Amino acid sequence: MKHEQFLRPIFLATCLFFTPLAAIAEDEDLFKVSDALVDAHDYQGALKDLDKIAETHPDNDQVFFNRGYVYLDLKDYDNAITNFSKAIEINDFFMSRFARAKAYYEKGLLDKAIEDYESGIDQKNKVRQVILTDKSIDESSKNLGDVDDLEMSAYHFLGQSYENKGNLKKAVSIYTKGISLQPSFRHLYSVRALALSQLGKYQEALNDVNKALEIDPASSLDYFCRALIYSQIGEYEKAIEDSFKAMPDGVHDEALNGVYYVRAVSYLHKGDFEKSAESAKKAIELGIELDQDFLDNLKHKRIPKREHKSEPIRNKFTTLIGE
Repeated sequence: MKHEQFLRPIFLATCLFFTPLAAIAEDEDLFKVSDALVDAHDYQGALKDLDKIAETHPDNDQVFFNRGYVYLDLKDYDNAITNFSKAIEINDFFMSRFARAKAYYEKGLLDKAIEDYESGIDQKNKVRQVILTDKSIDESSKNLGDVDDLEMSAYHFLGQSYENKGNLKKAVSIYTKGISLQPSFRHLYSVRALALSQLGKYQEALNDVNKALEIDPASSLDYFCRALIYSQIGEYEKAIEDSFKAMPDGVHDEALNGVYYVRAVSYLHKGDFEKSAESAKKAIELGIELDQDFLDNLKHKRIPKREHKSEPIRNKFTTLIGE
């Protein structure tokens, strides 16, 4: 999942966090220039402005947080980690933990990513509890306890980190926890479906994809995900149907090129060698690697025996969409 936006932390005026409300208003003016430059995608200009602010405000964690996010957008993960670490050193705040975790994740440092995501989630839960119980909290600060897309993204990447380490059951439990907090967050159903598929729980996986499509009936990626699951369990007609819902004829979406893989395999199993060959040719033109067994069967016009393969569906899915 790509980082969506340039975020700034707004701190609680309680003993948990040490930025007074007056300082927040001052900080809002401090970052107007760099925020505008980021919005204009002038990242180097934003960094220059933030460097100047860091010289005059070396103990302001927001400077390092914002600078870390610029580096994250630039995919300079080492500098992102350095700046998020400095922000955490000044003020250990869940948004900085989530941000550093994402940088660790992108570098493949999964244990460190897991540590930061879990720490950030724990902090967020404590903030939520304080807001629920402390009547003195200012109304303008109460939104920090809300379940938001940033927190859901943390559950997503925490689960993905466990998946990448091979702990699928833990990943499913993480996604389930996130869904319990925000049942309308579609993407967690999608990734849980892929994890359940790898565990051989195909009906549960289909239930999750159907729920994702119920939330967003126009989600092409979820139609693609469902098509891939259908092809895995031998529902080839449904797989083909969903592949066209994901990307109809005449429409091109590079992220969905893998539908040609699904069609090629499904048509082969149905014995439609001509359409299988057409889809395979298109898949190869788009740089999608096809299994040698598939190519041999197509060449000799053999319908392969259907069997549940142990190949991880999520790995196939993410390979096909280029994530």
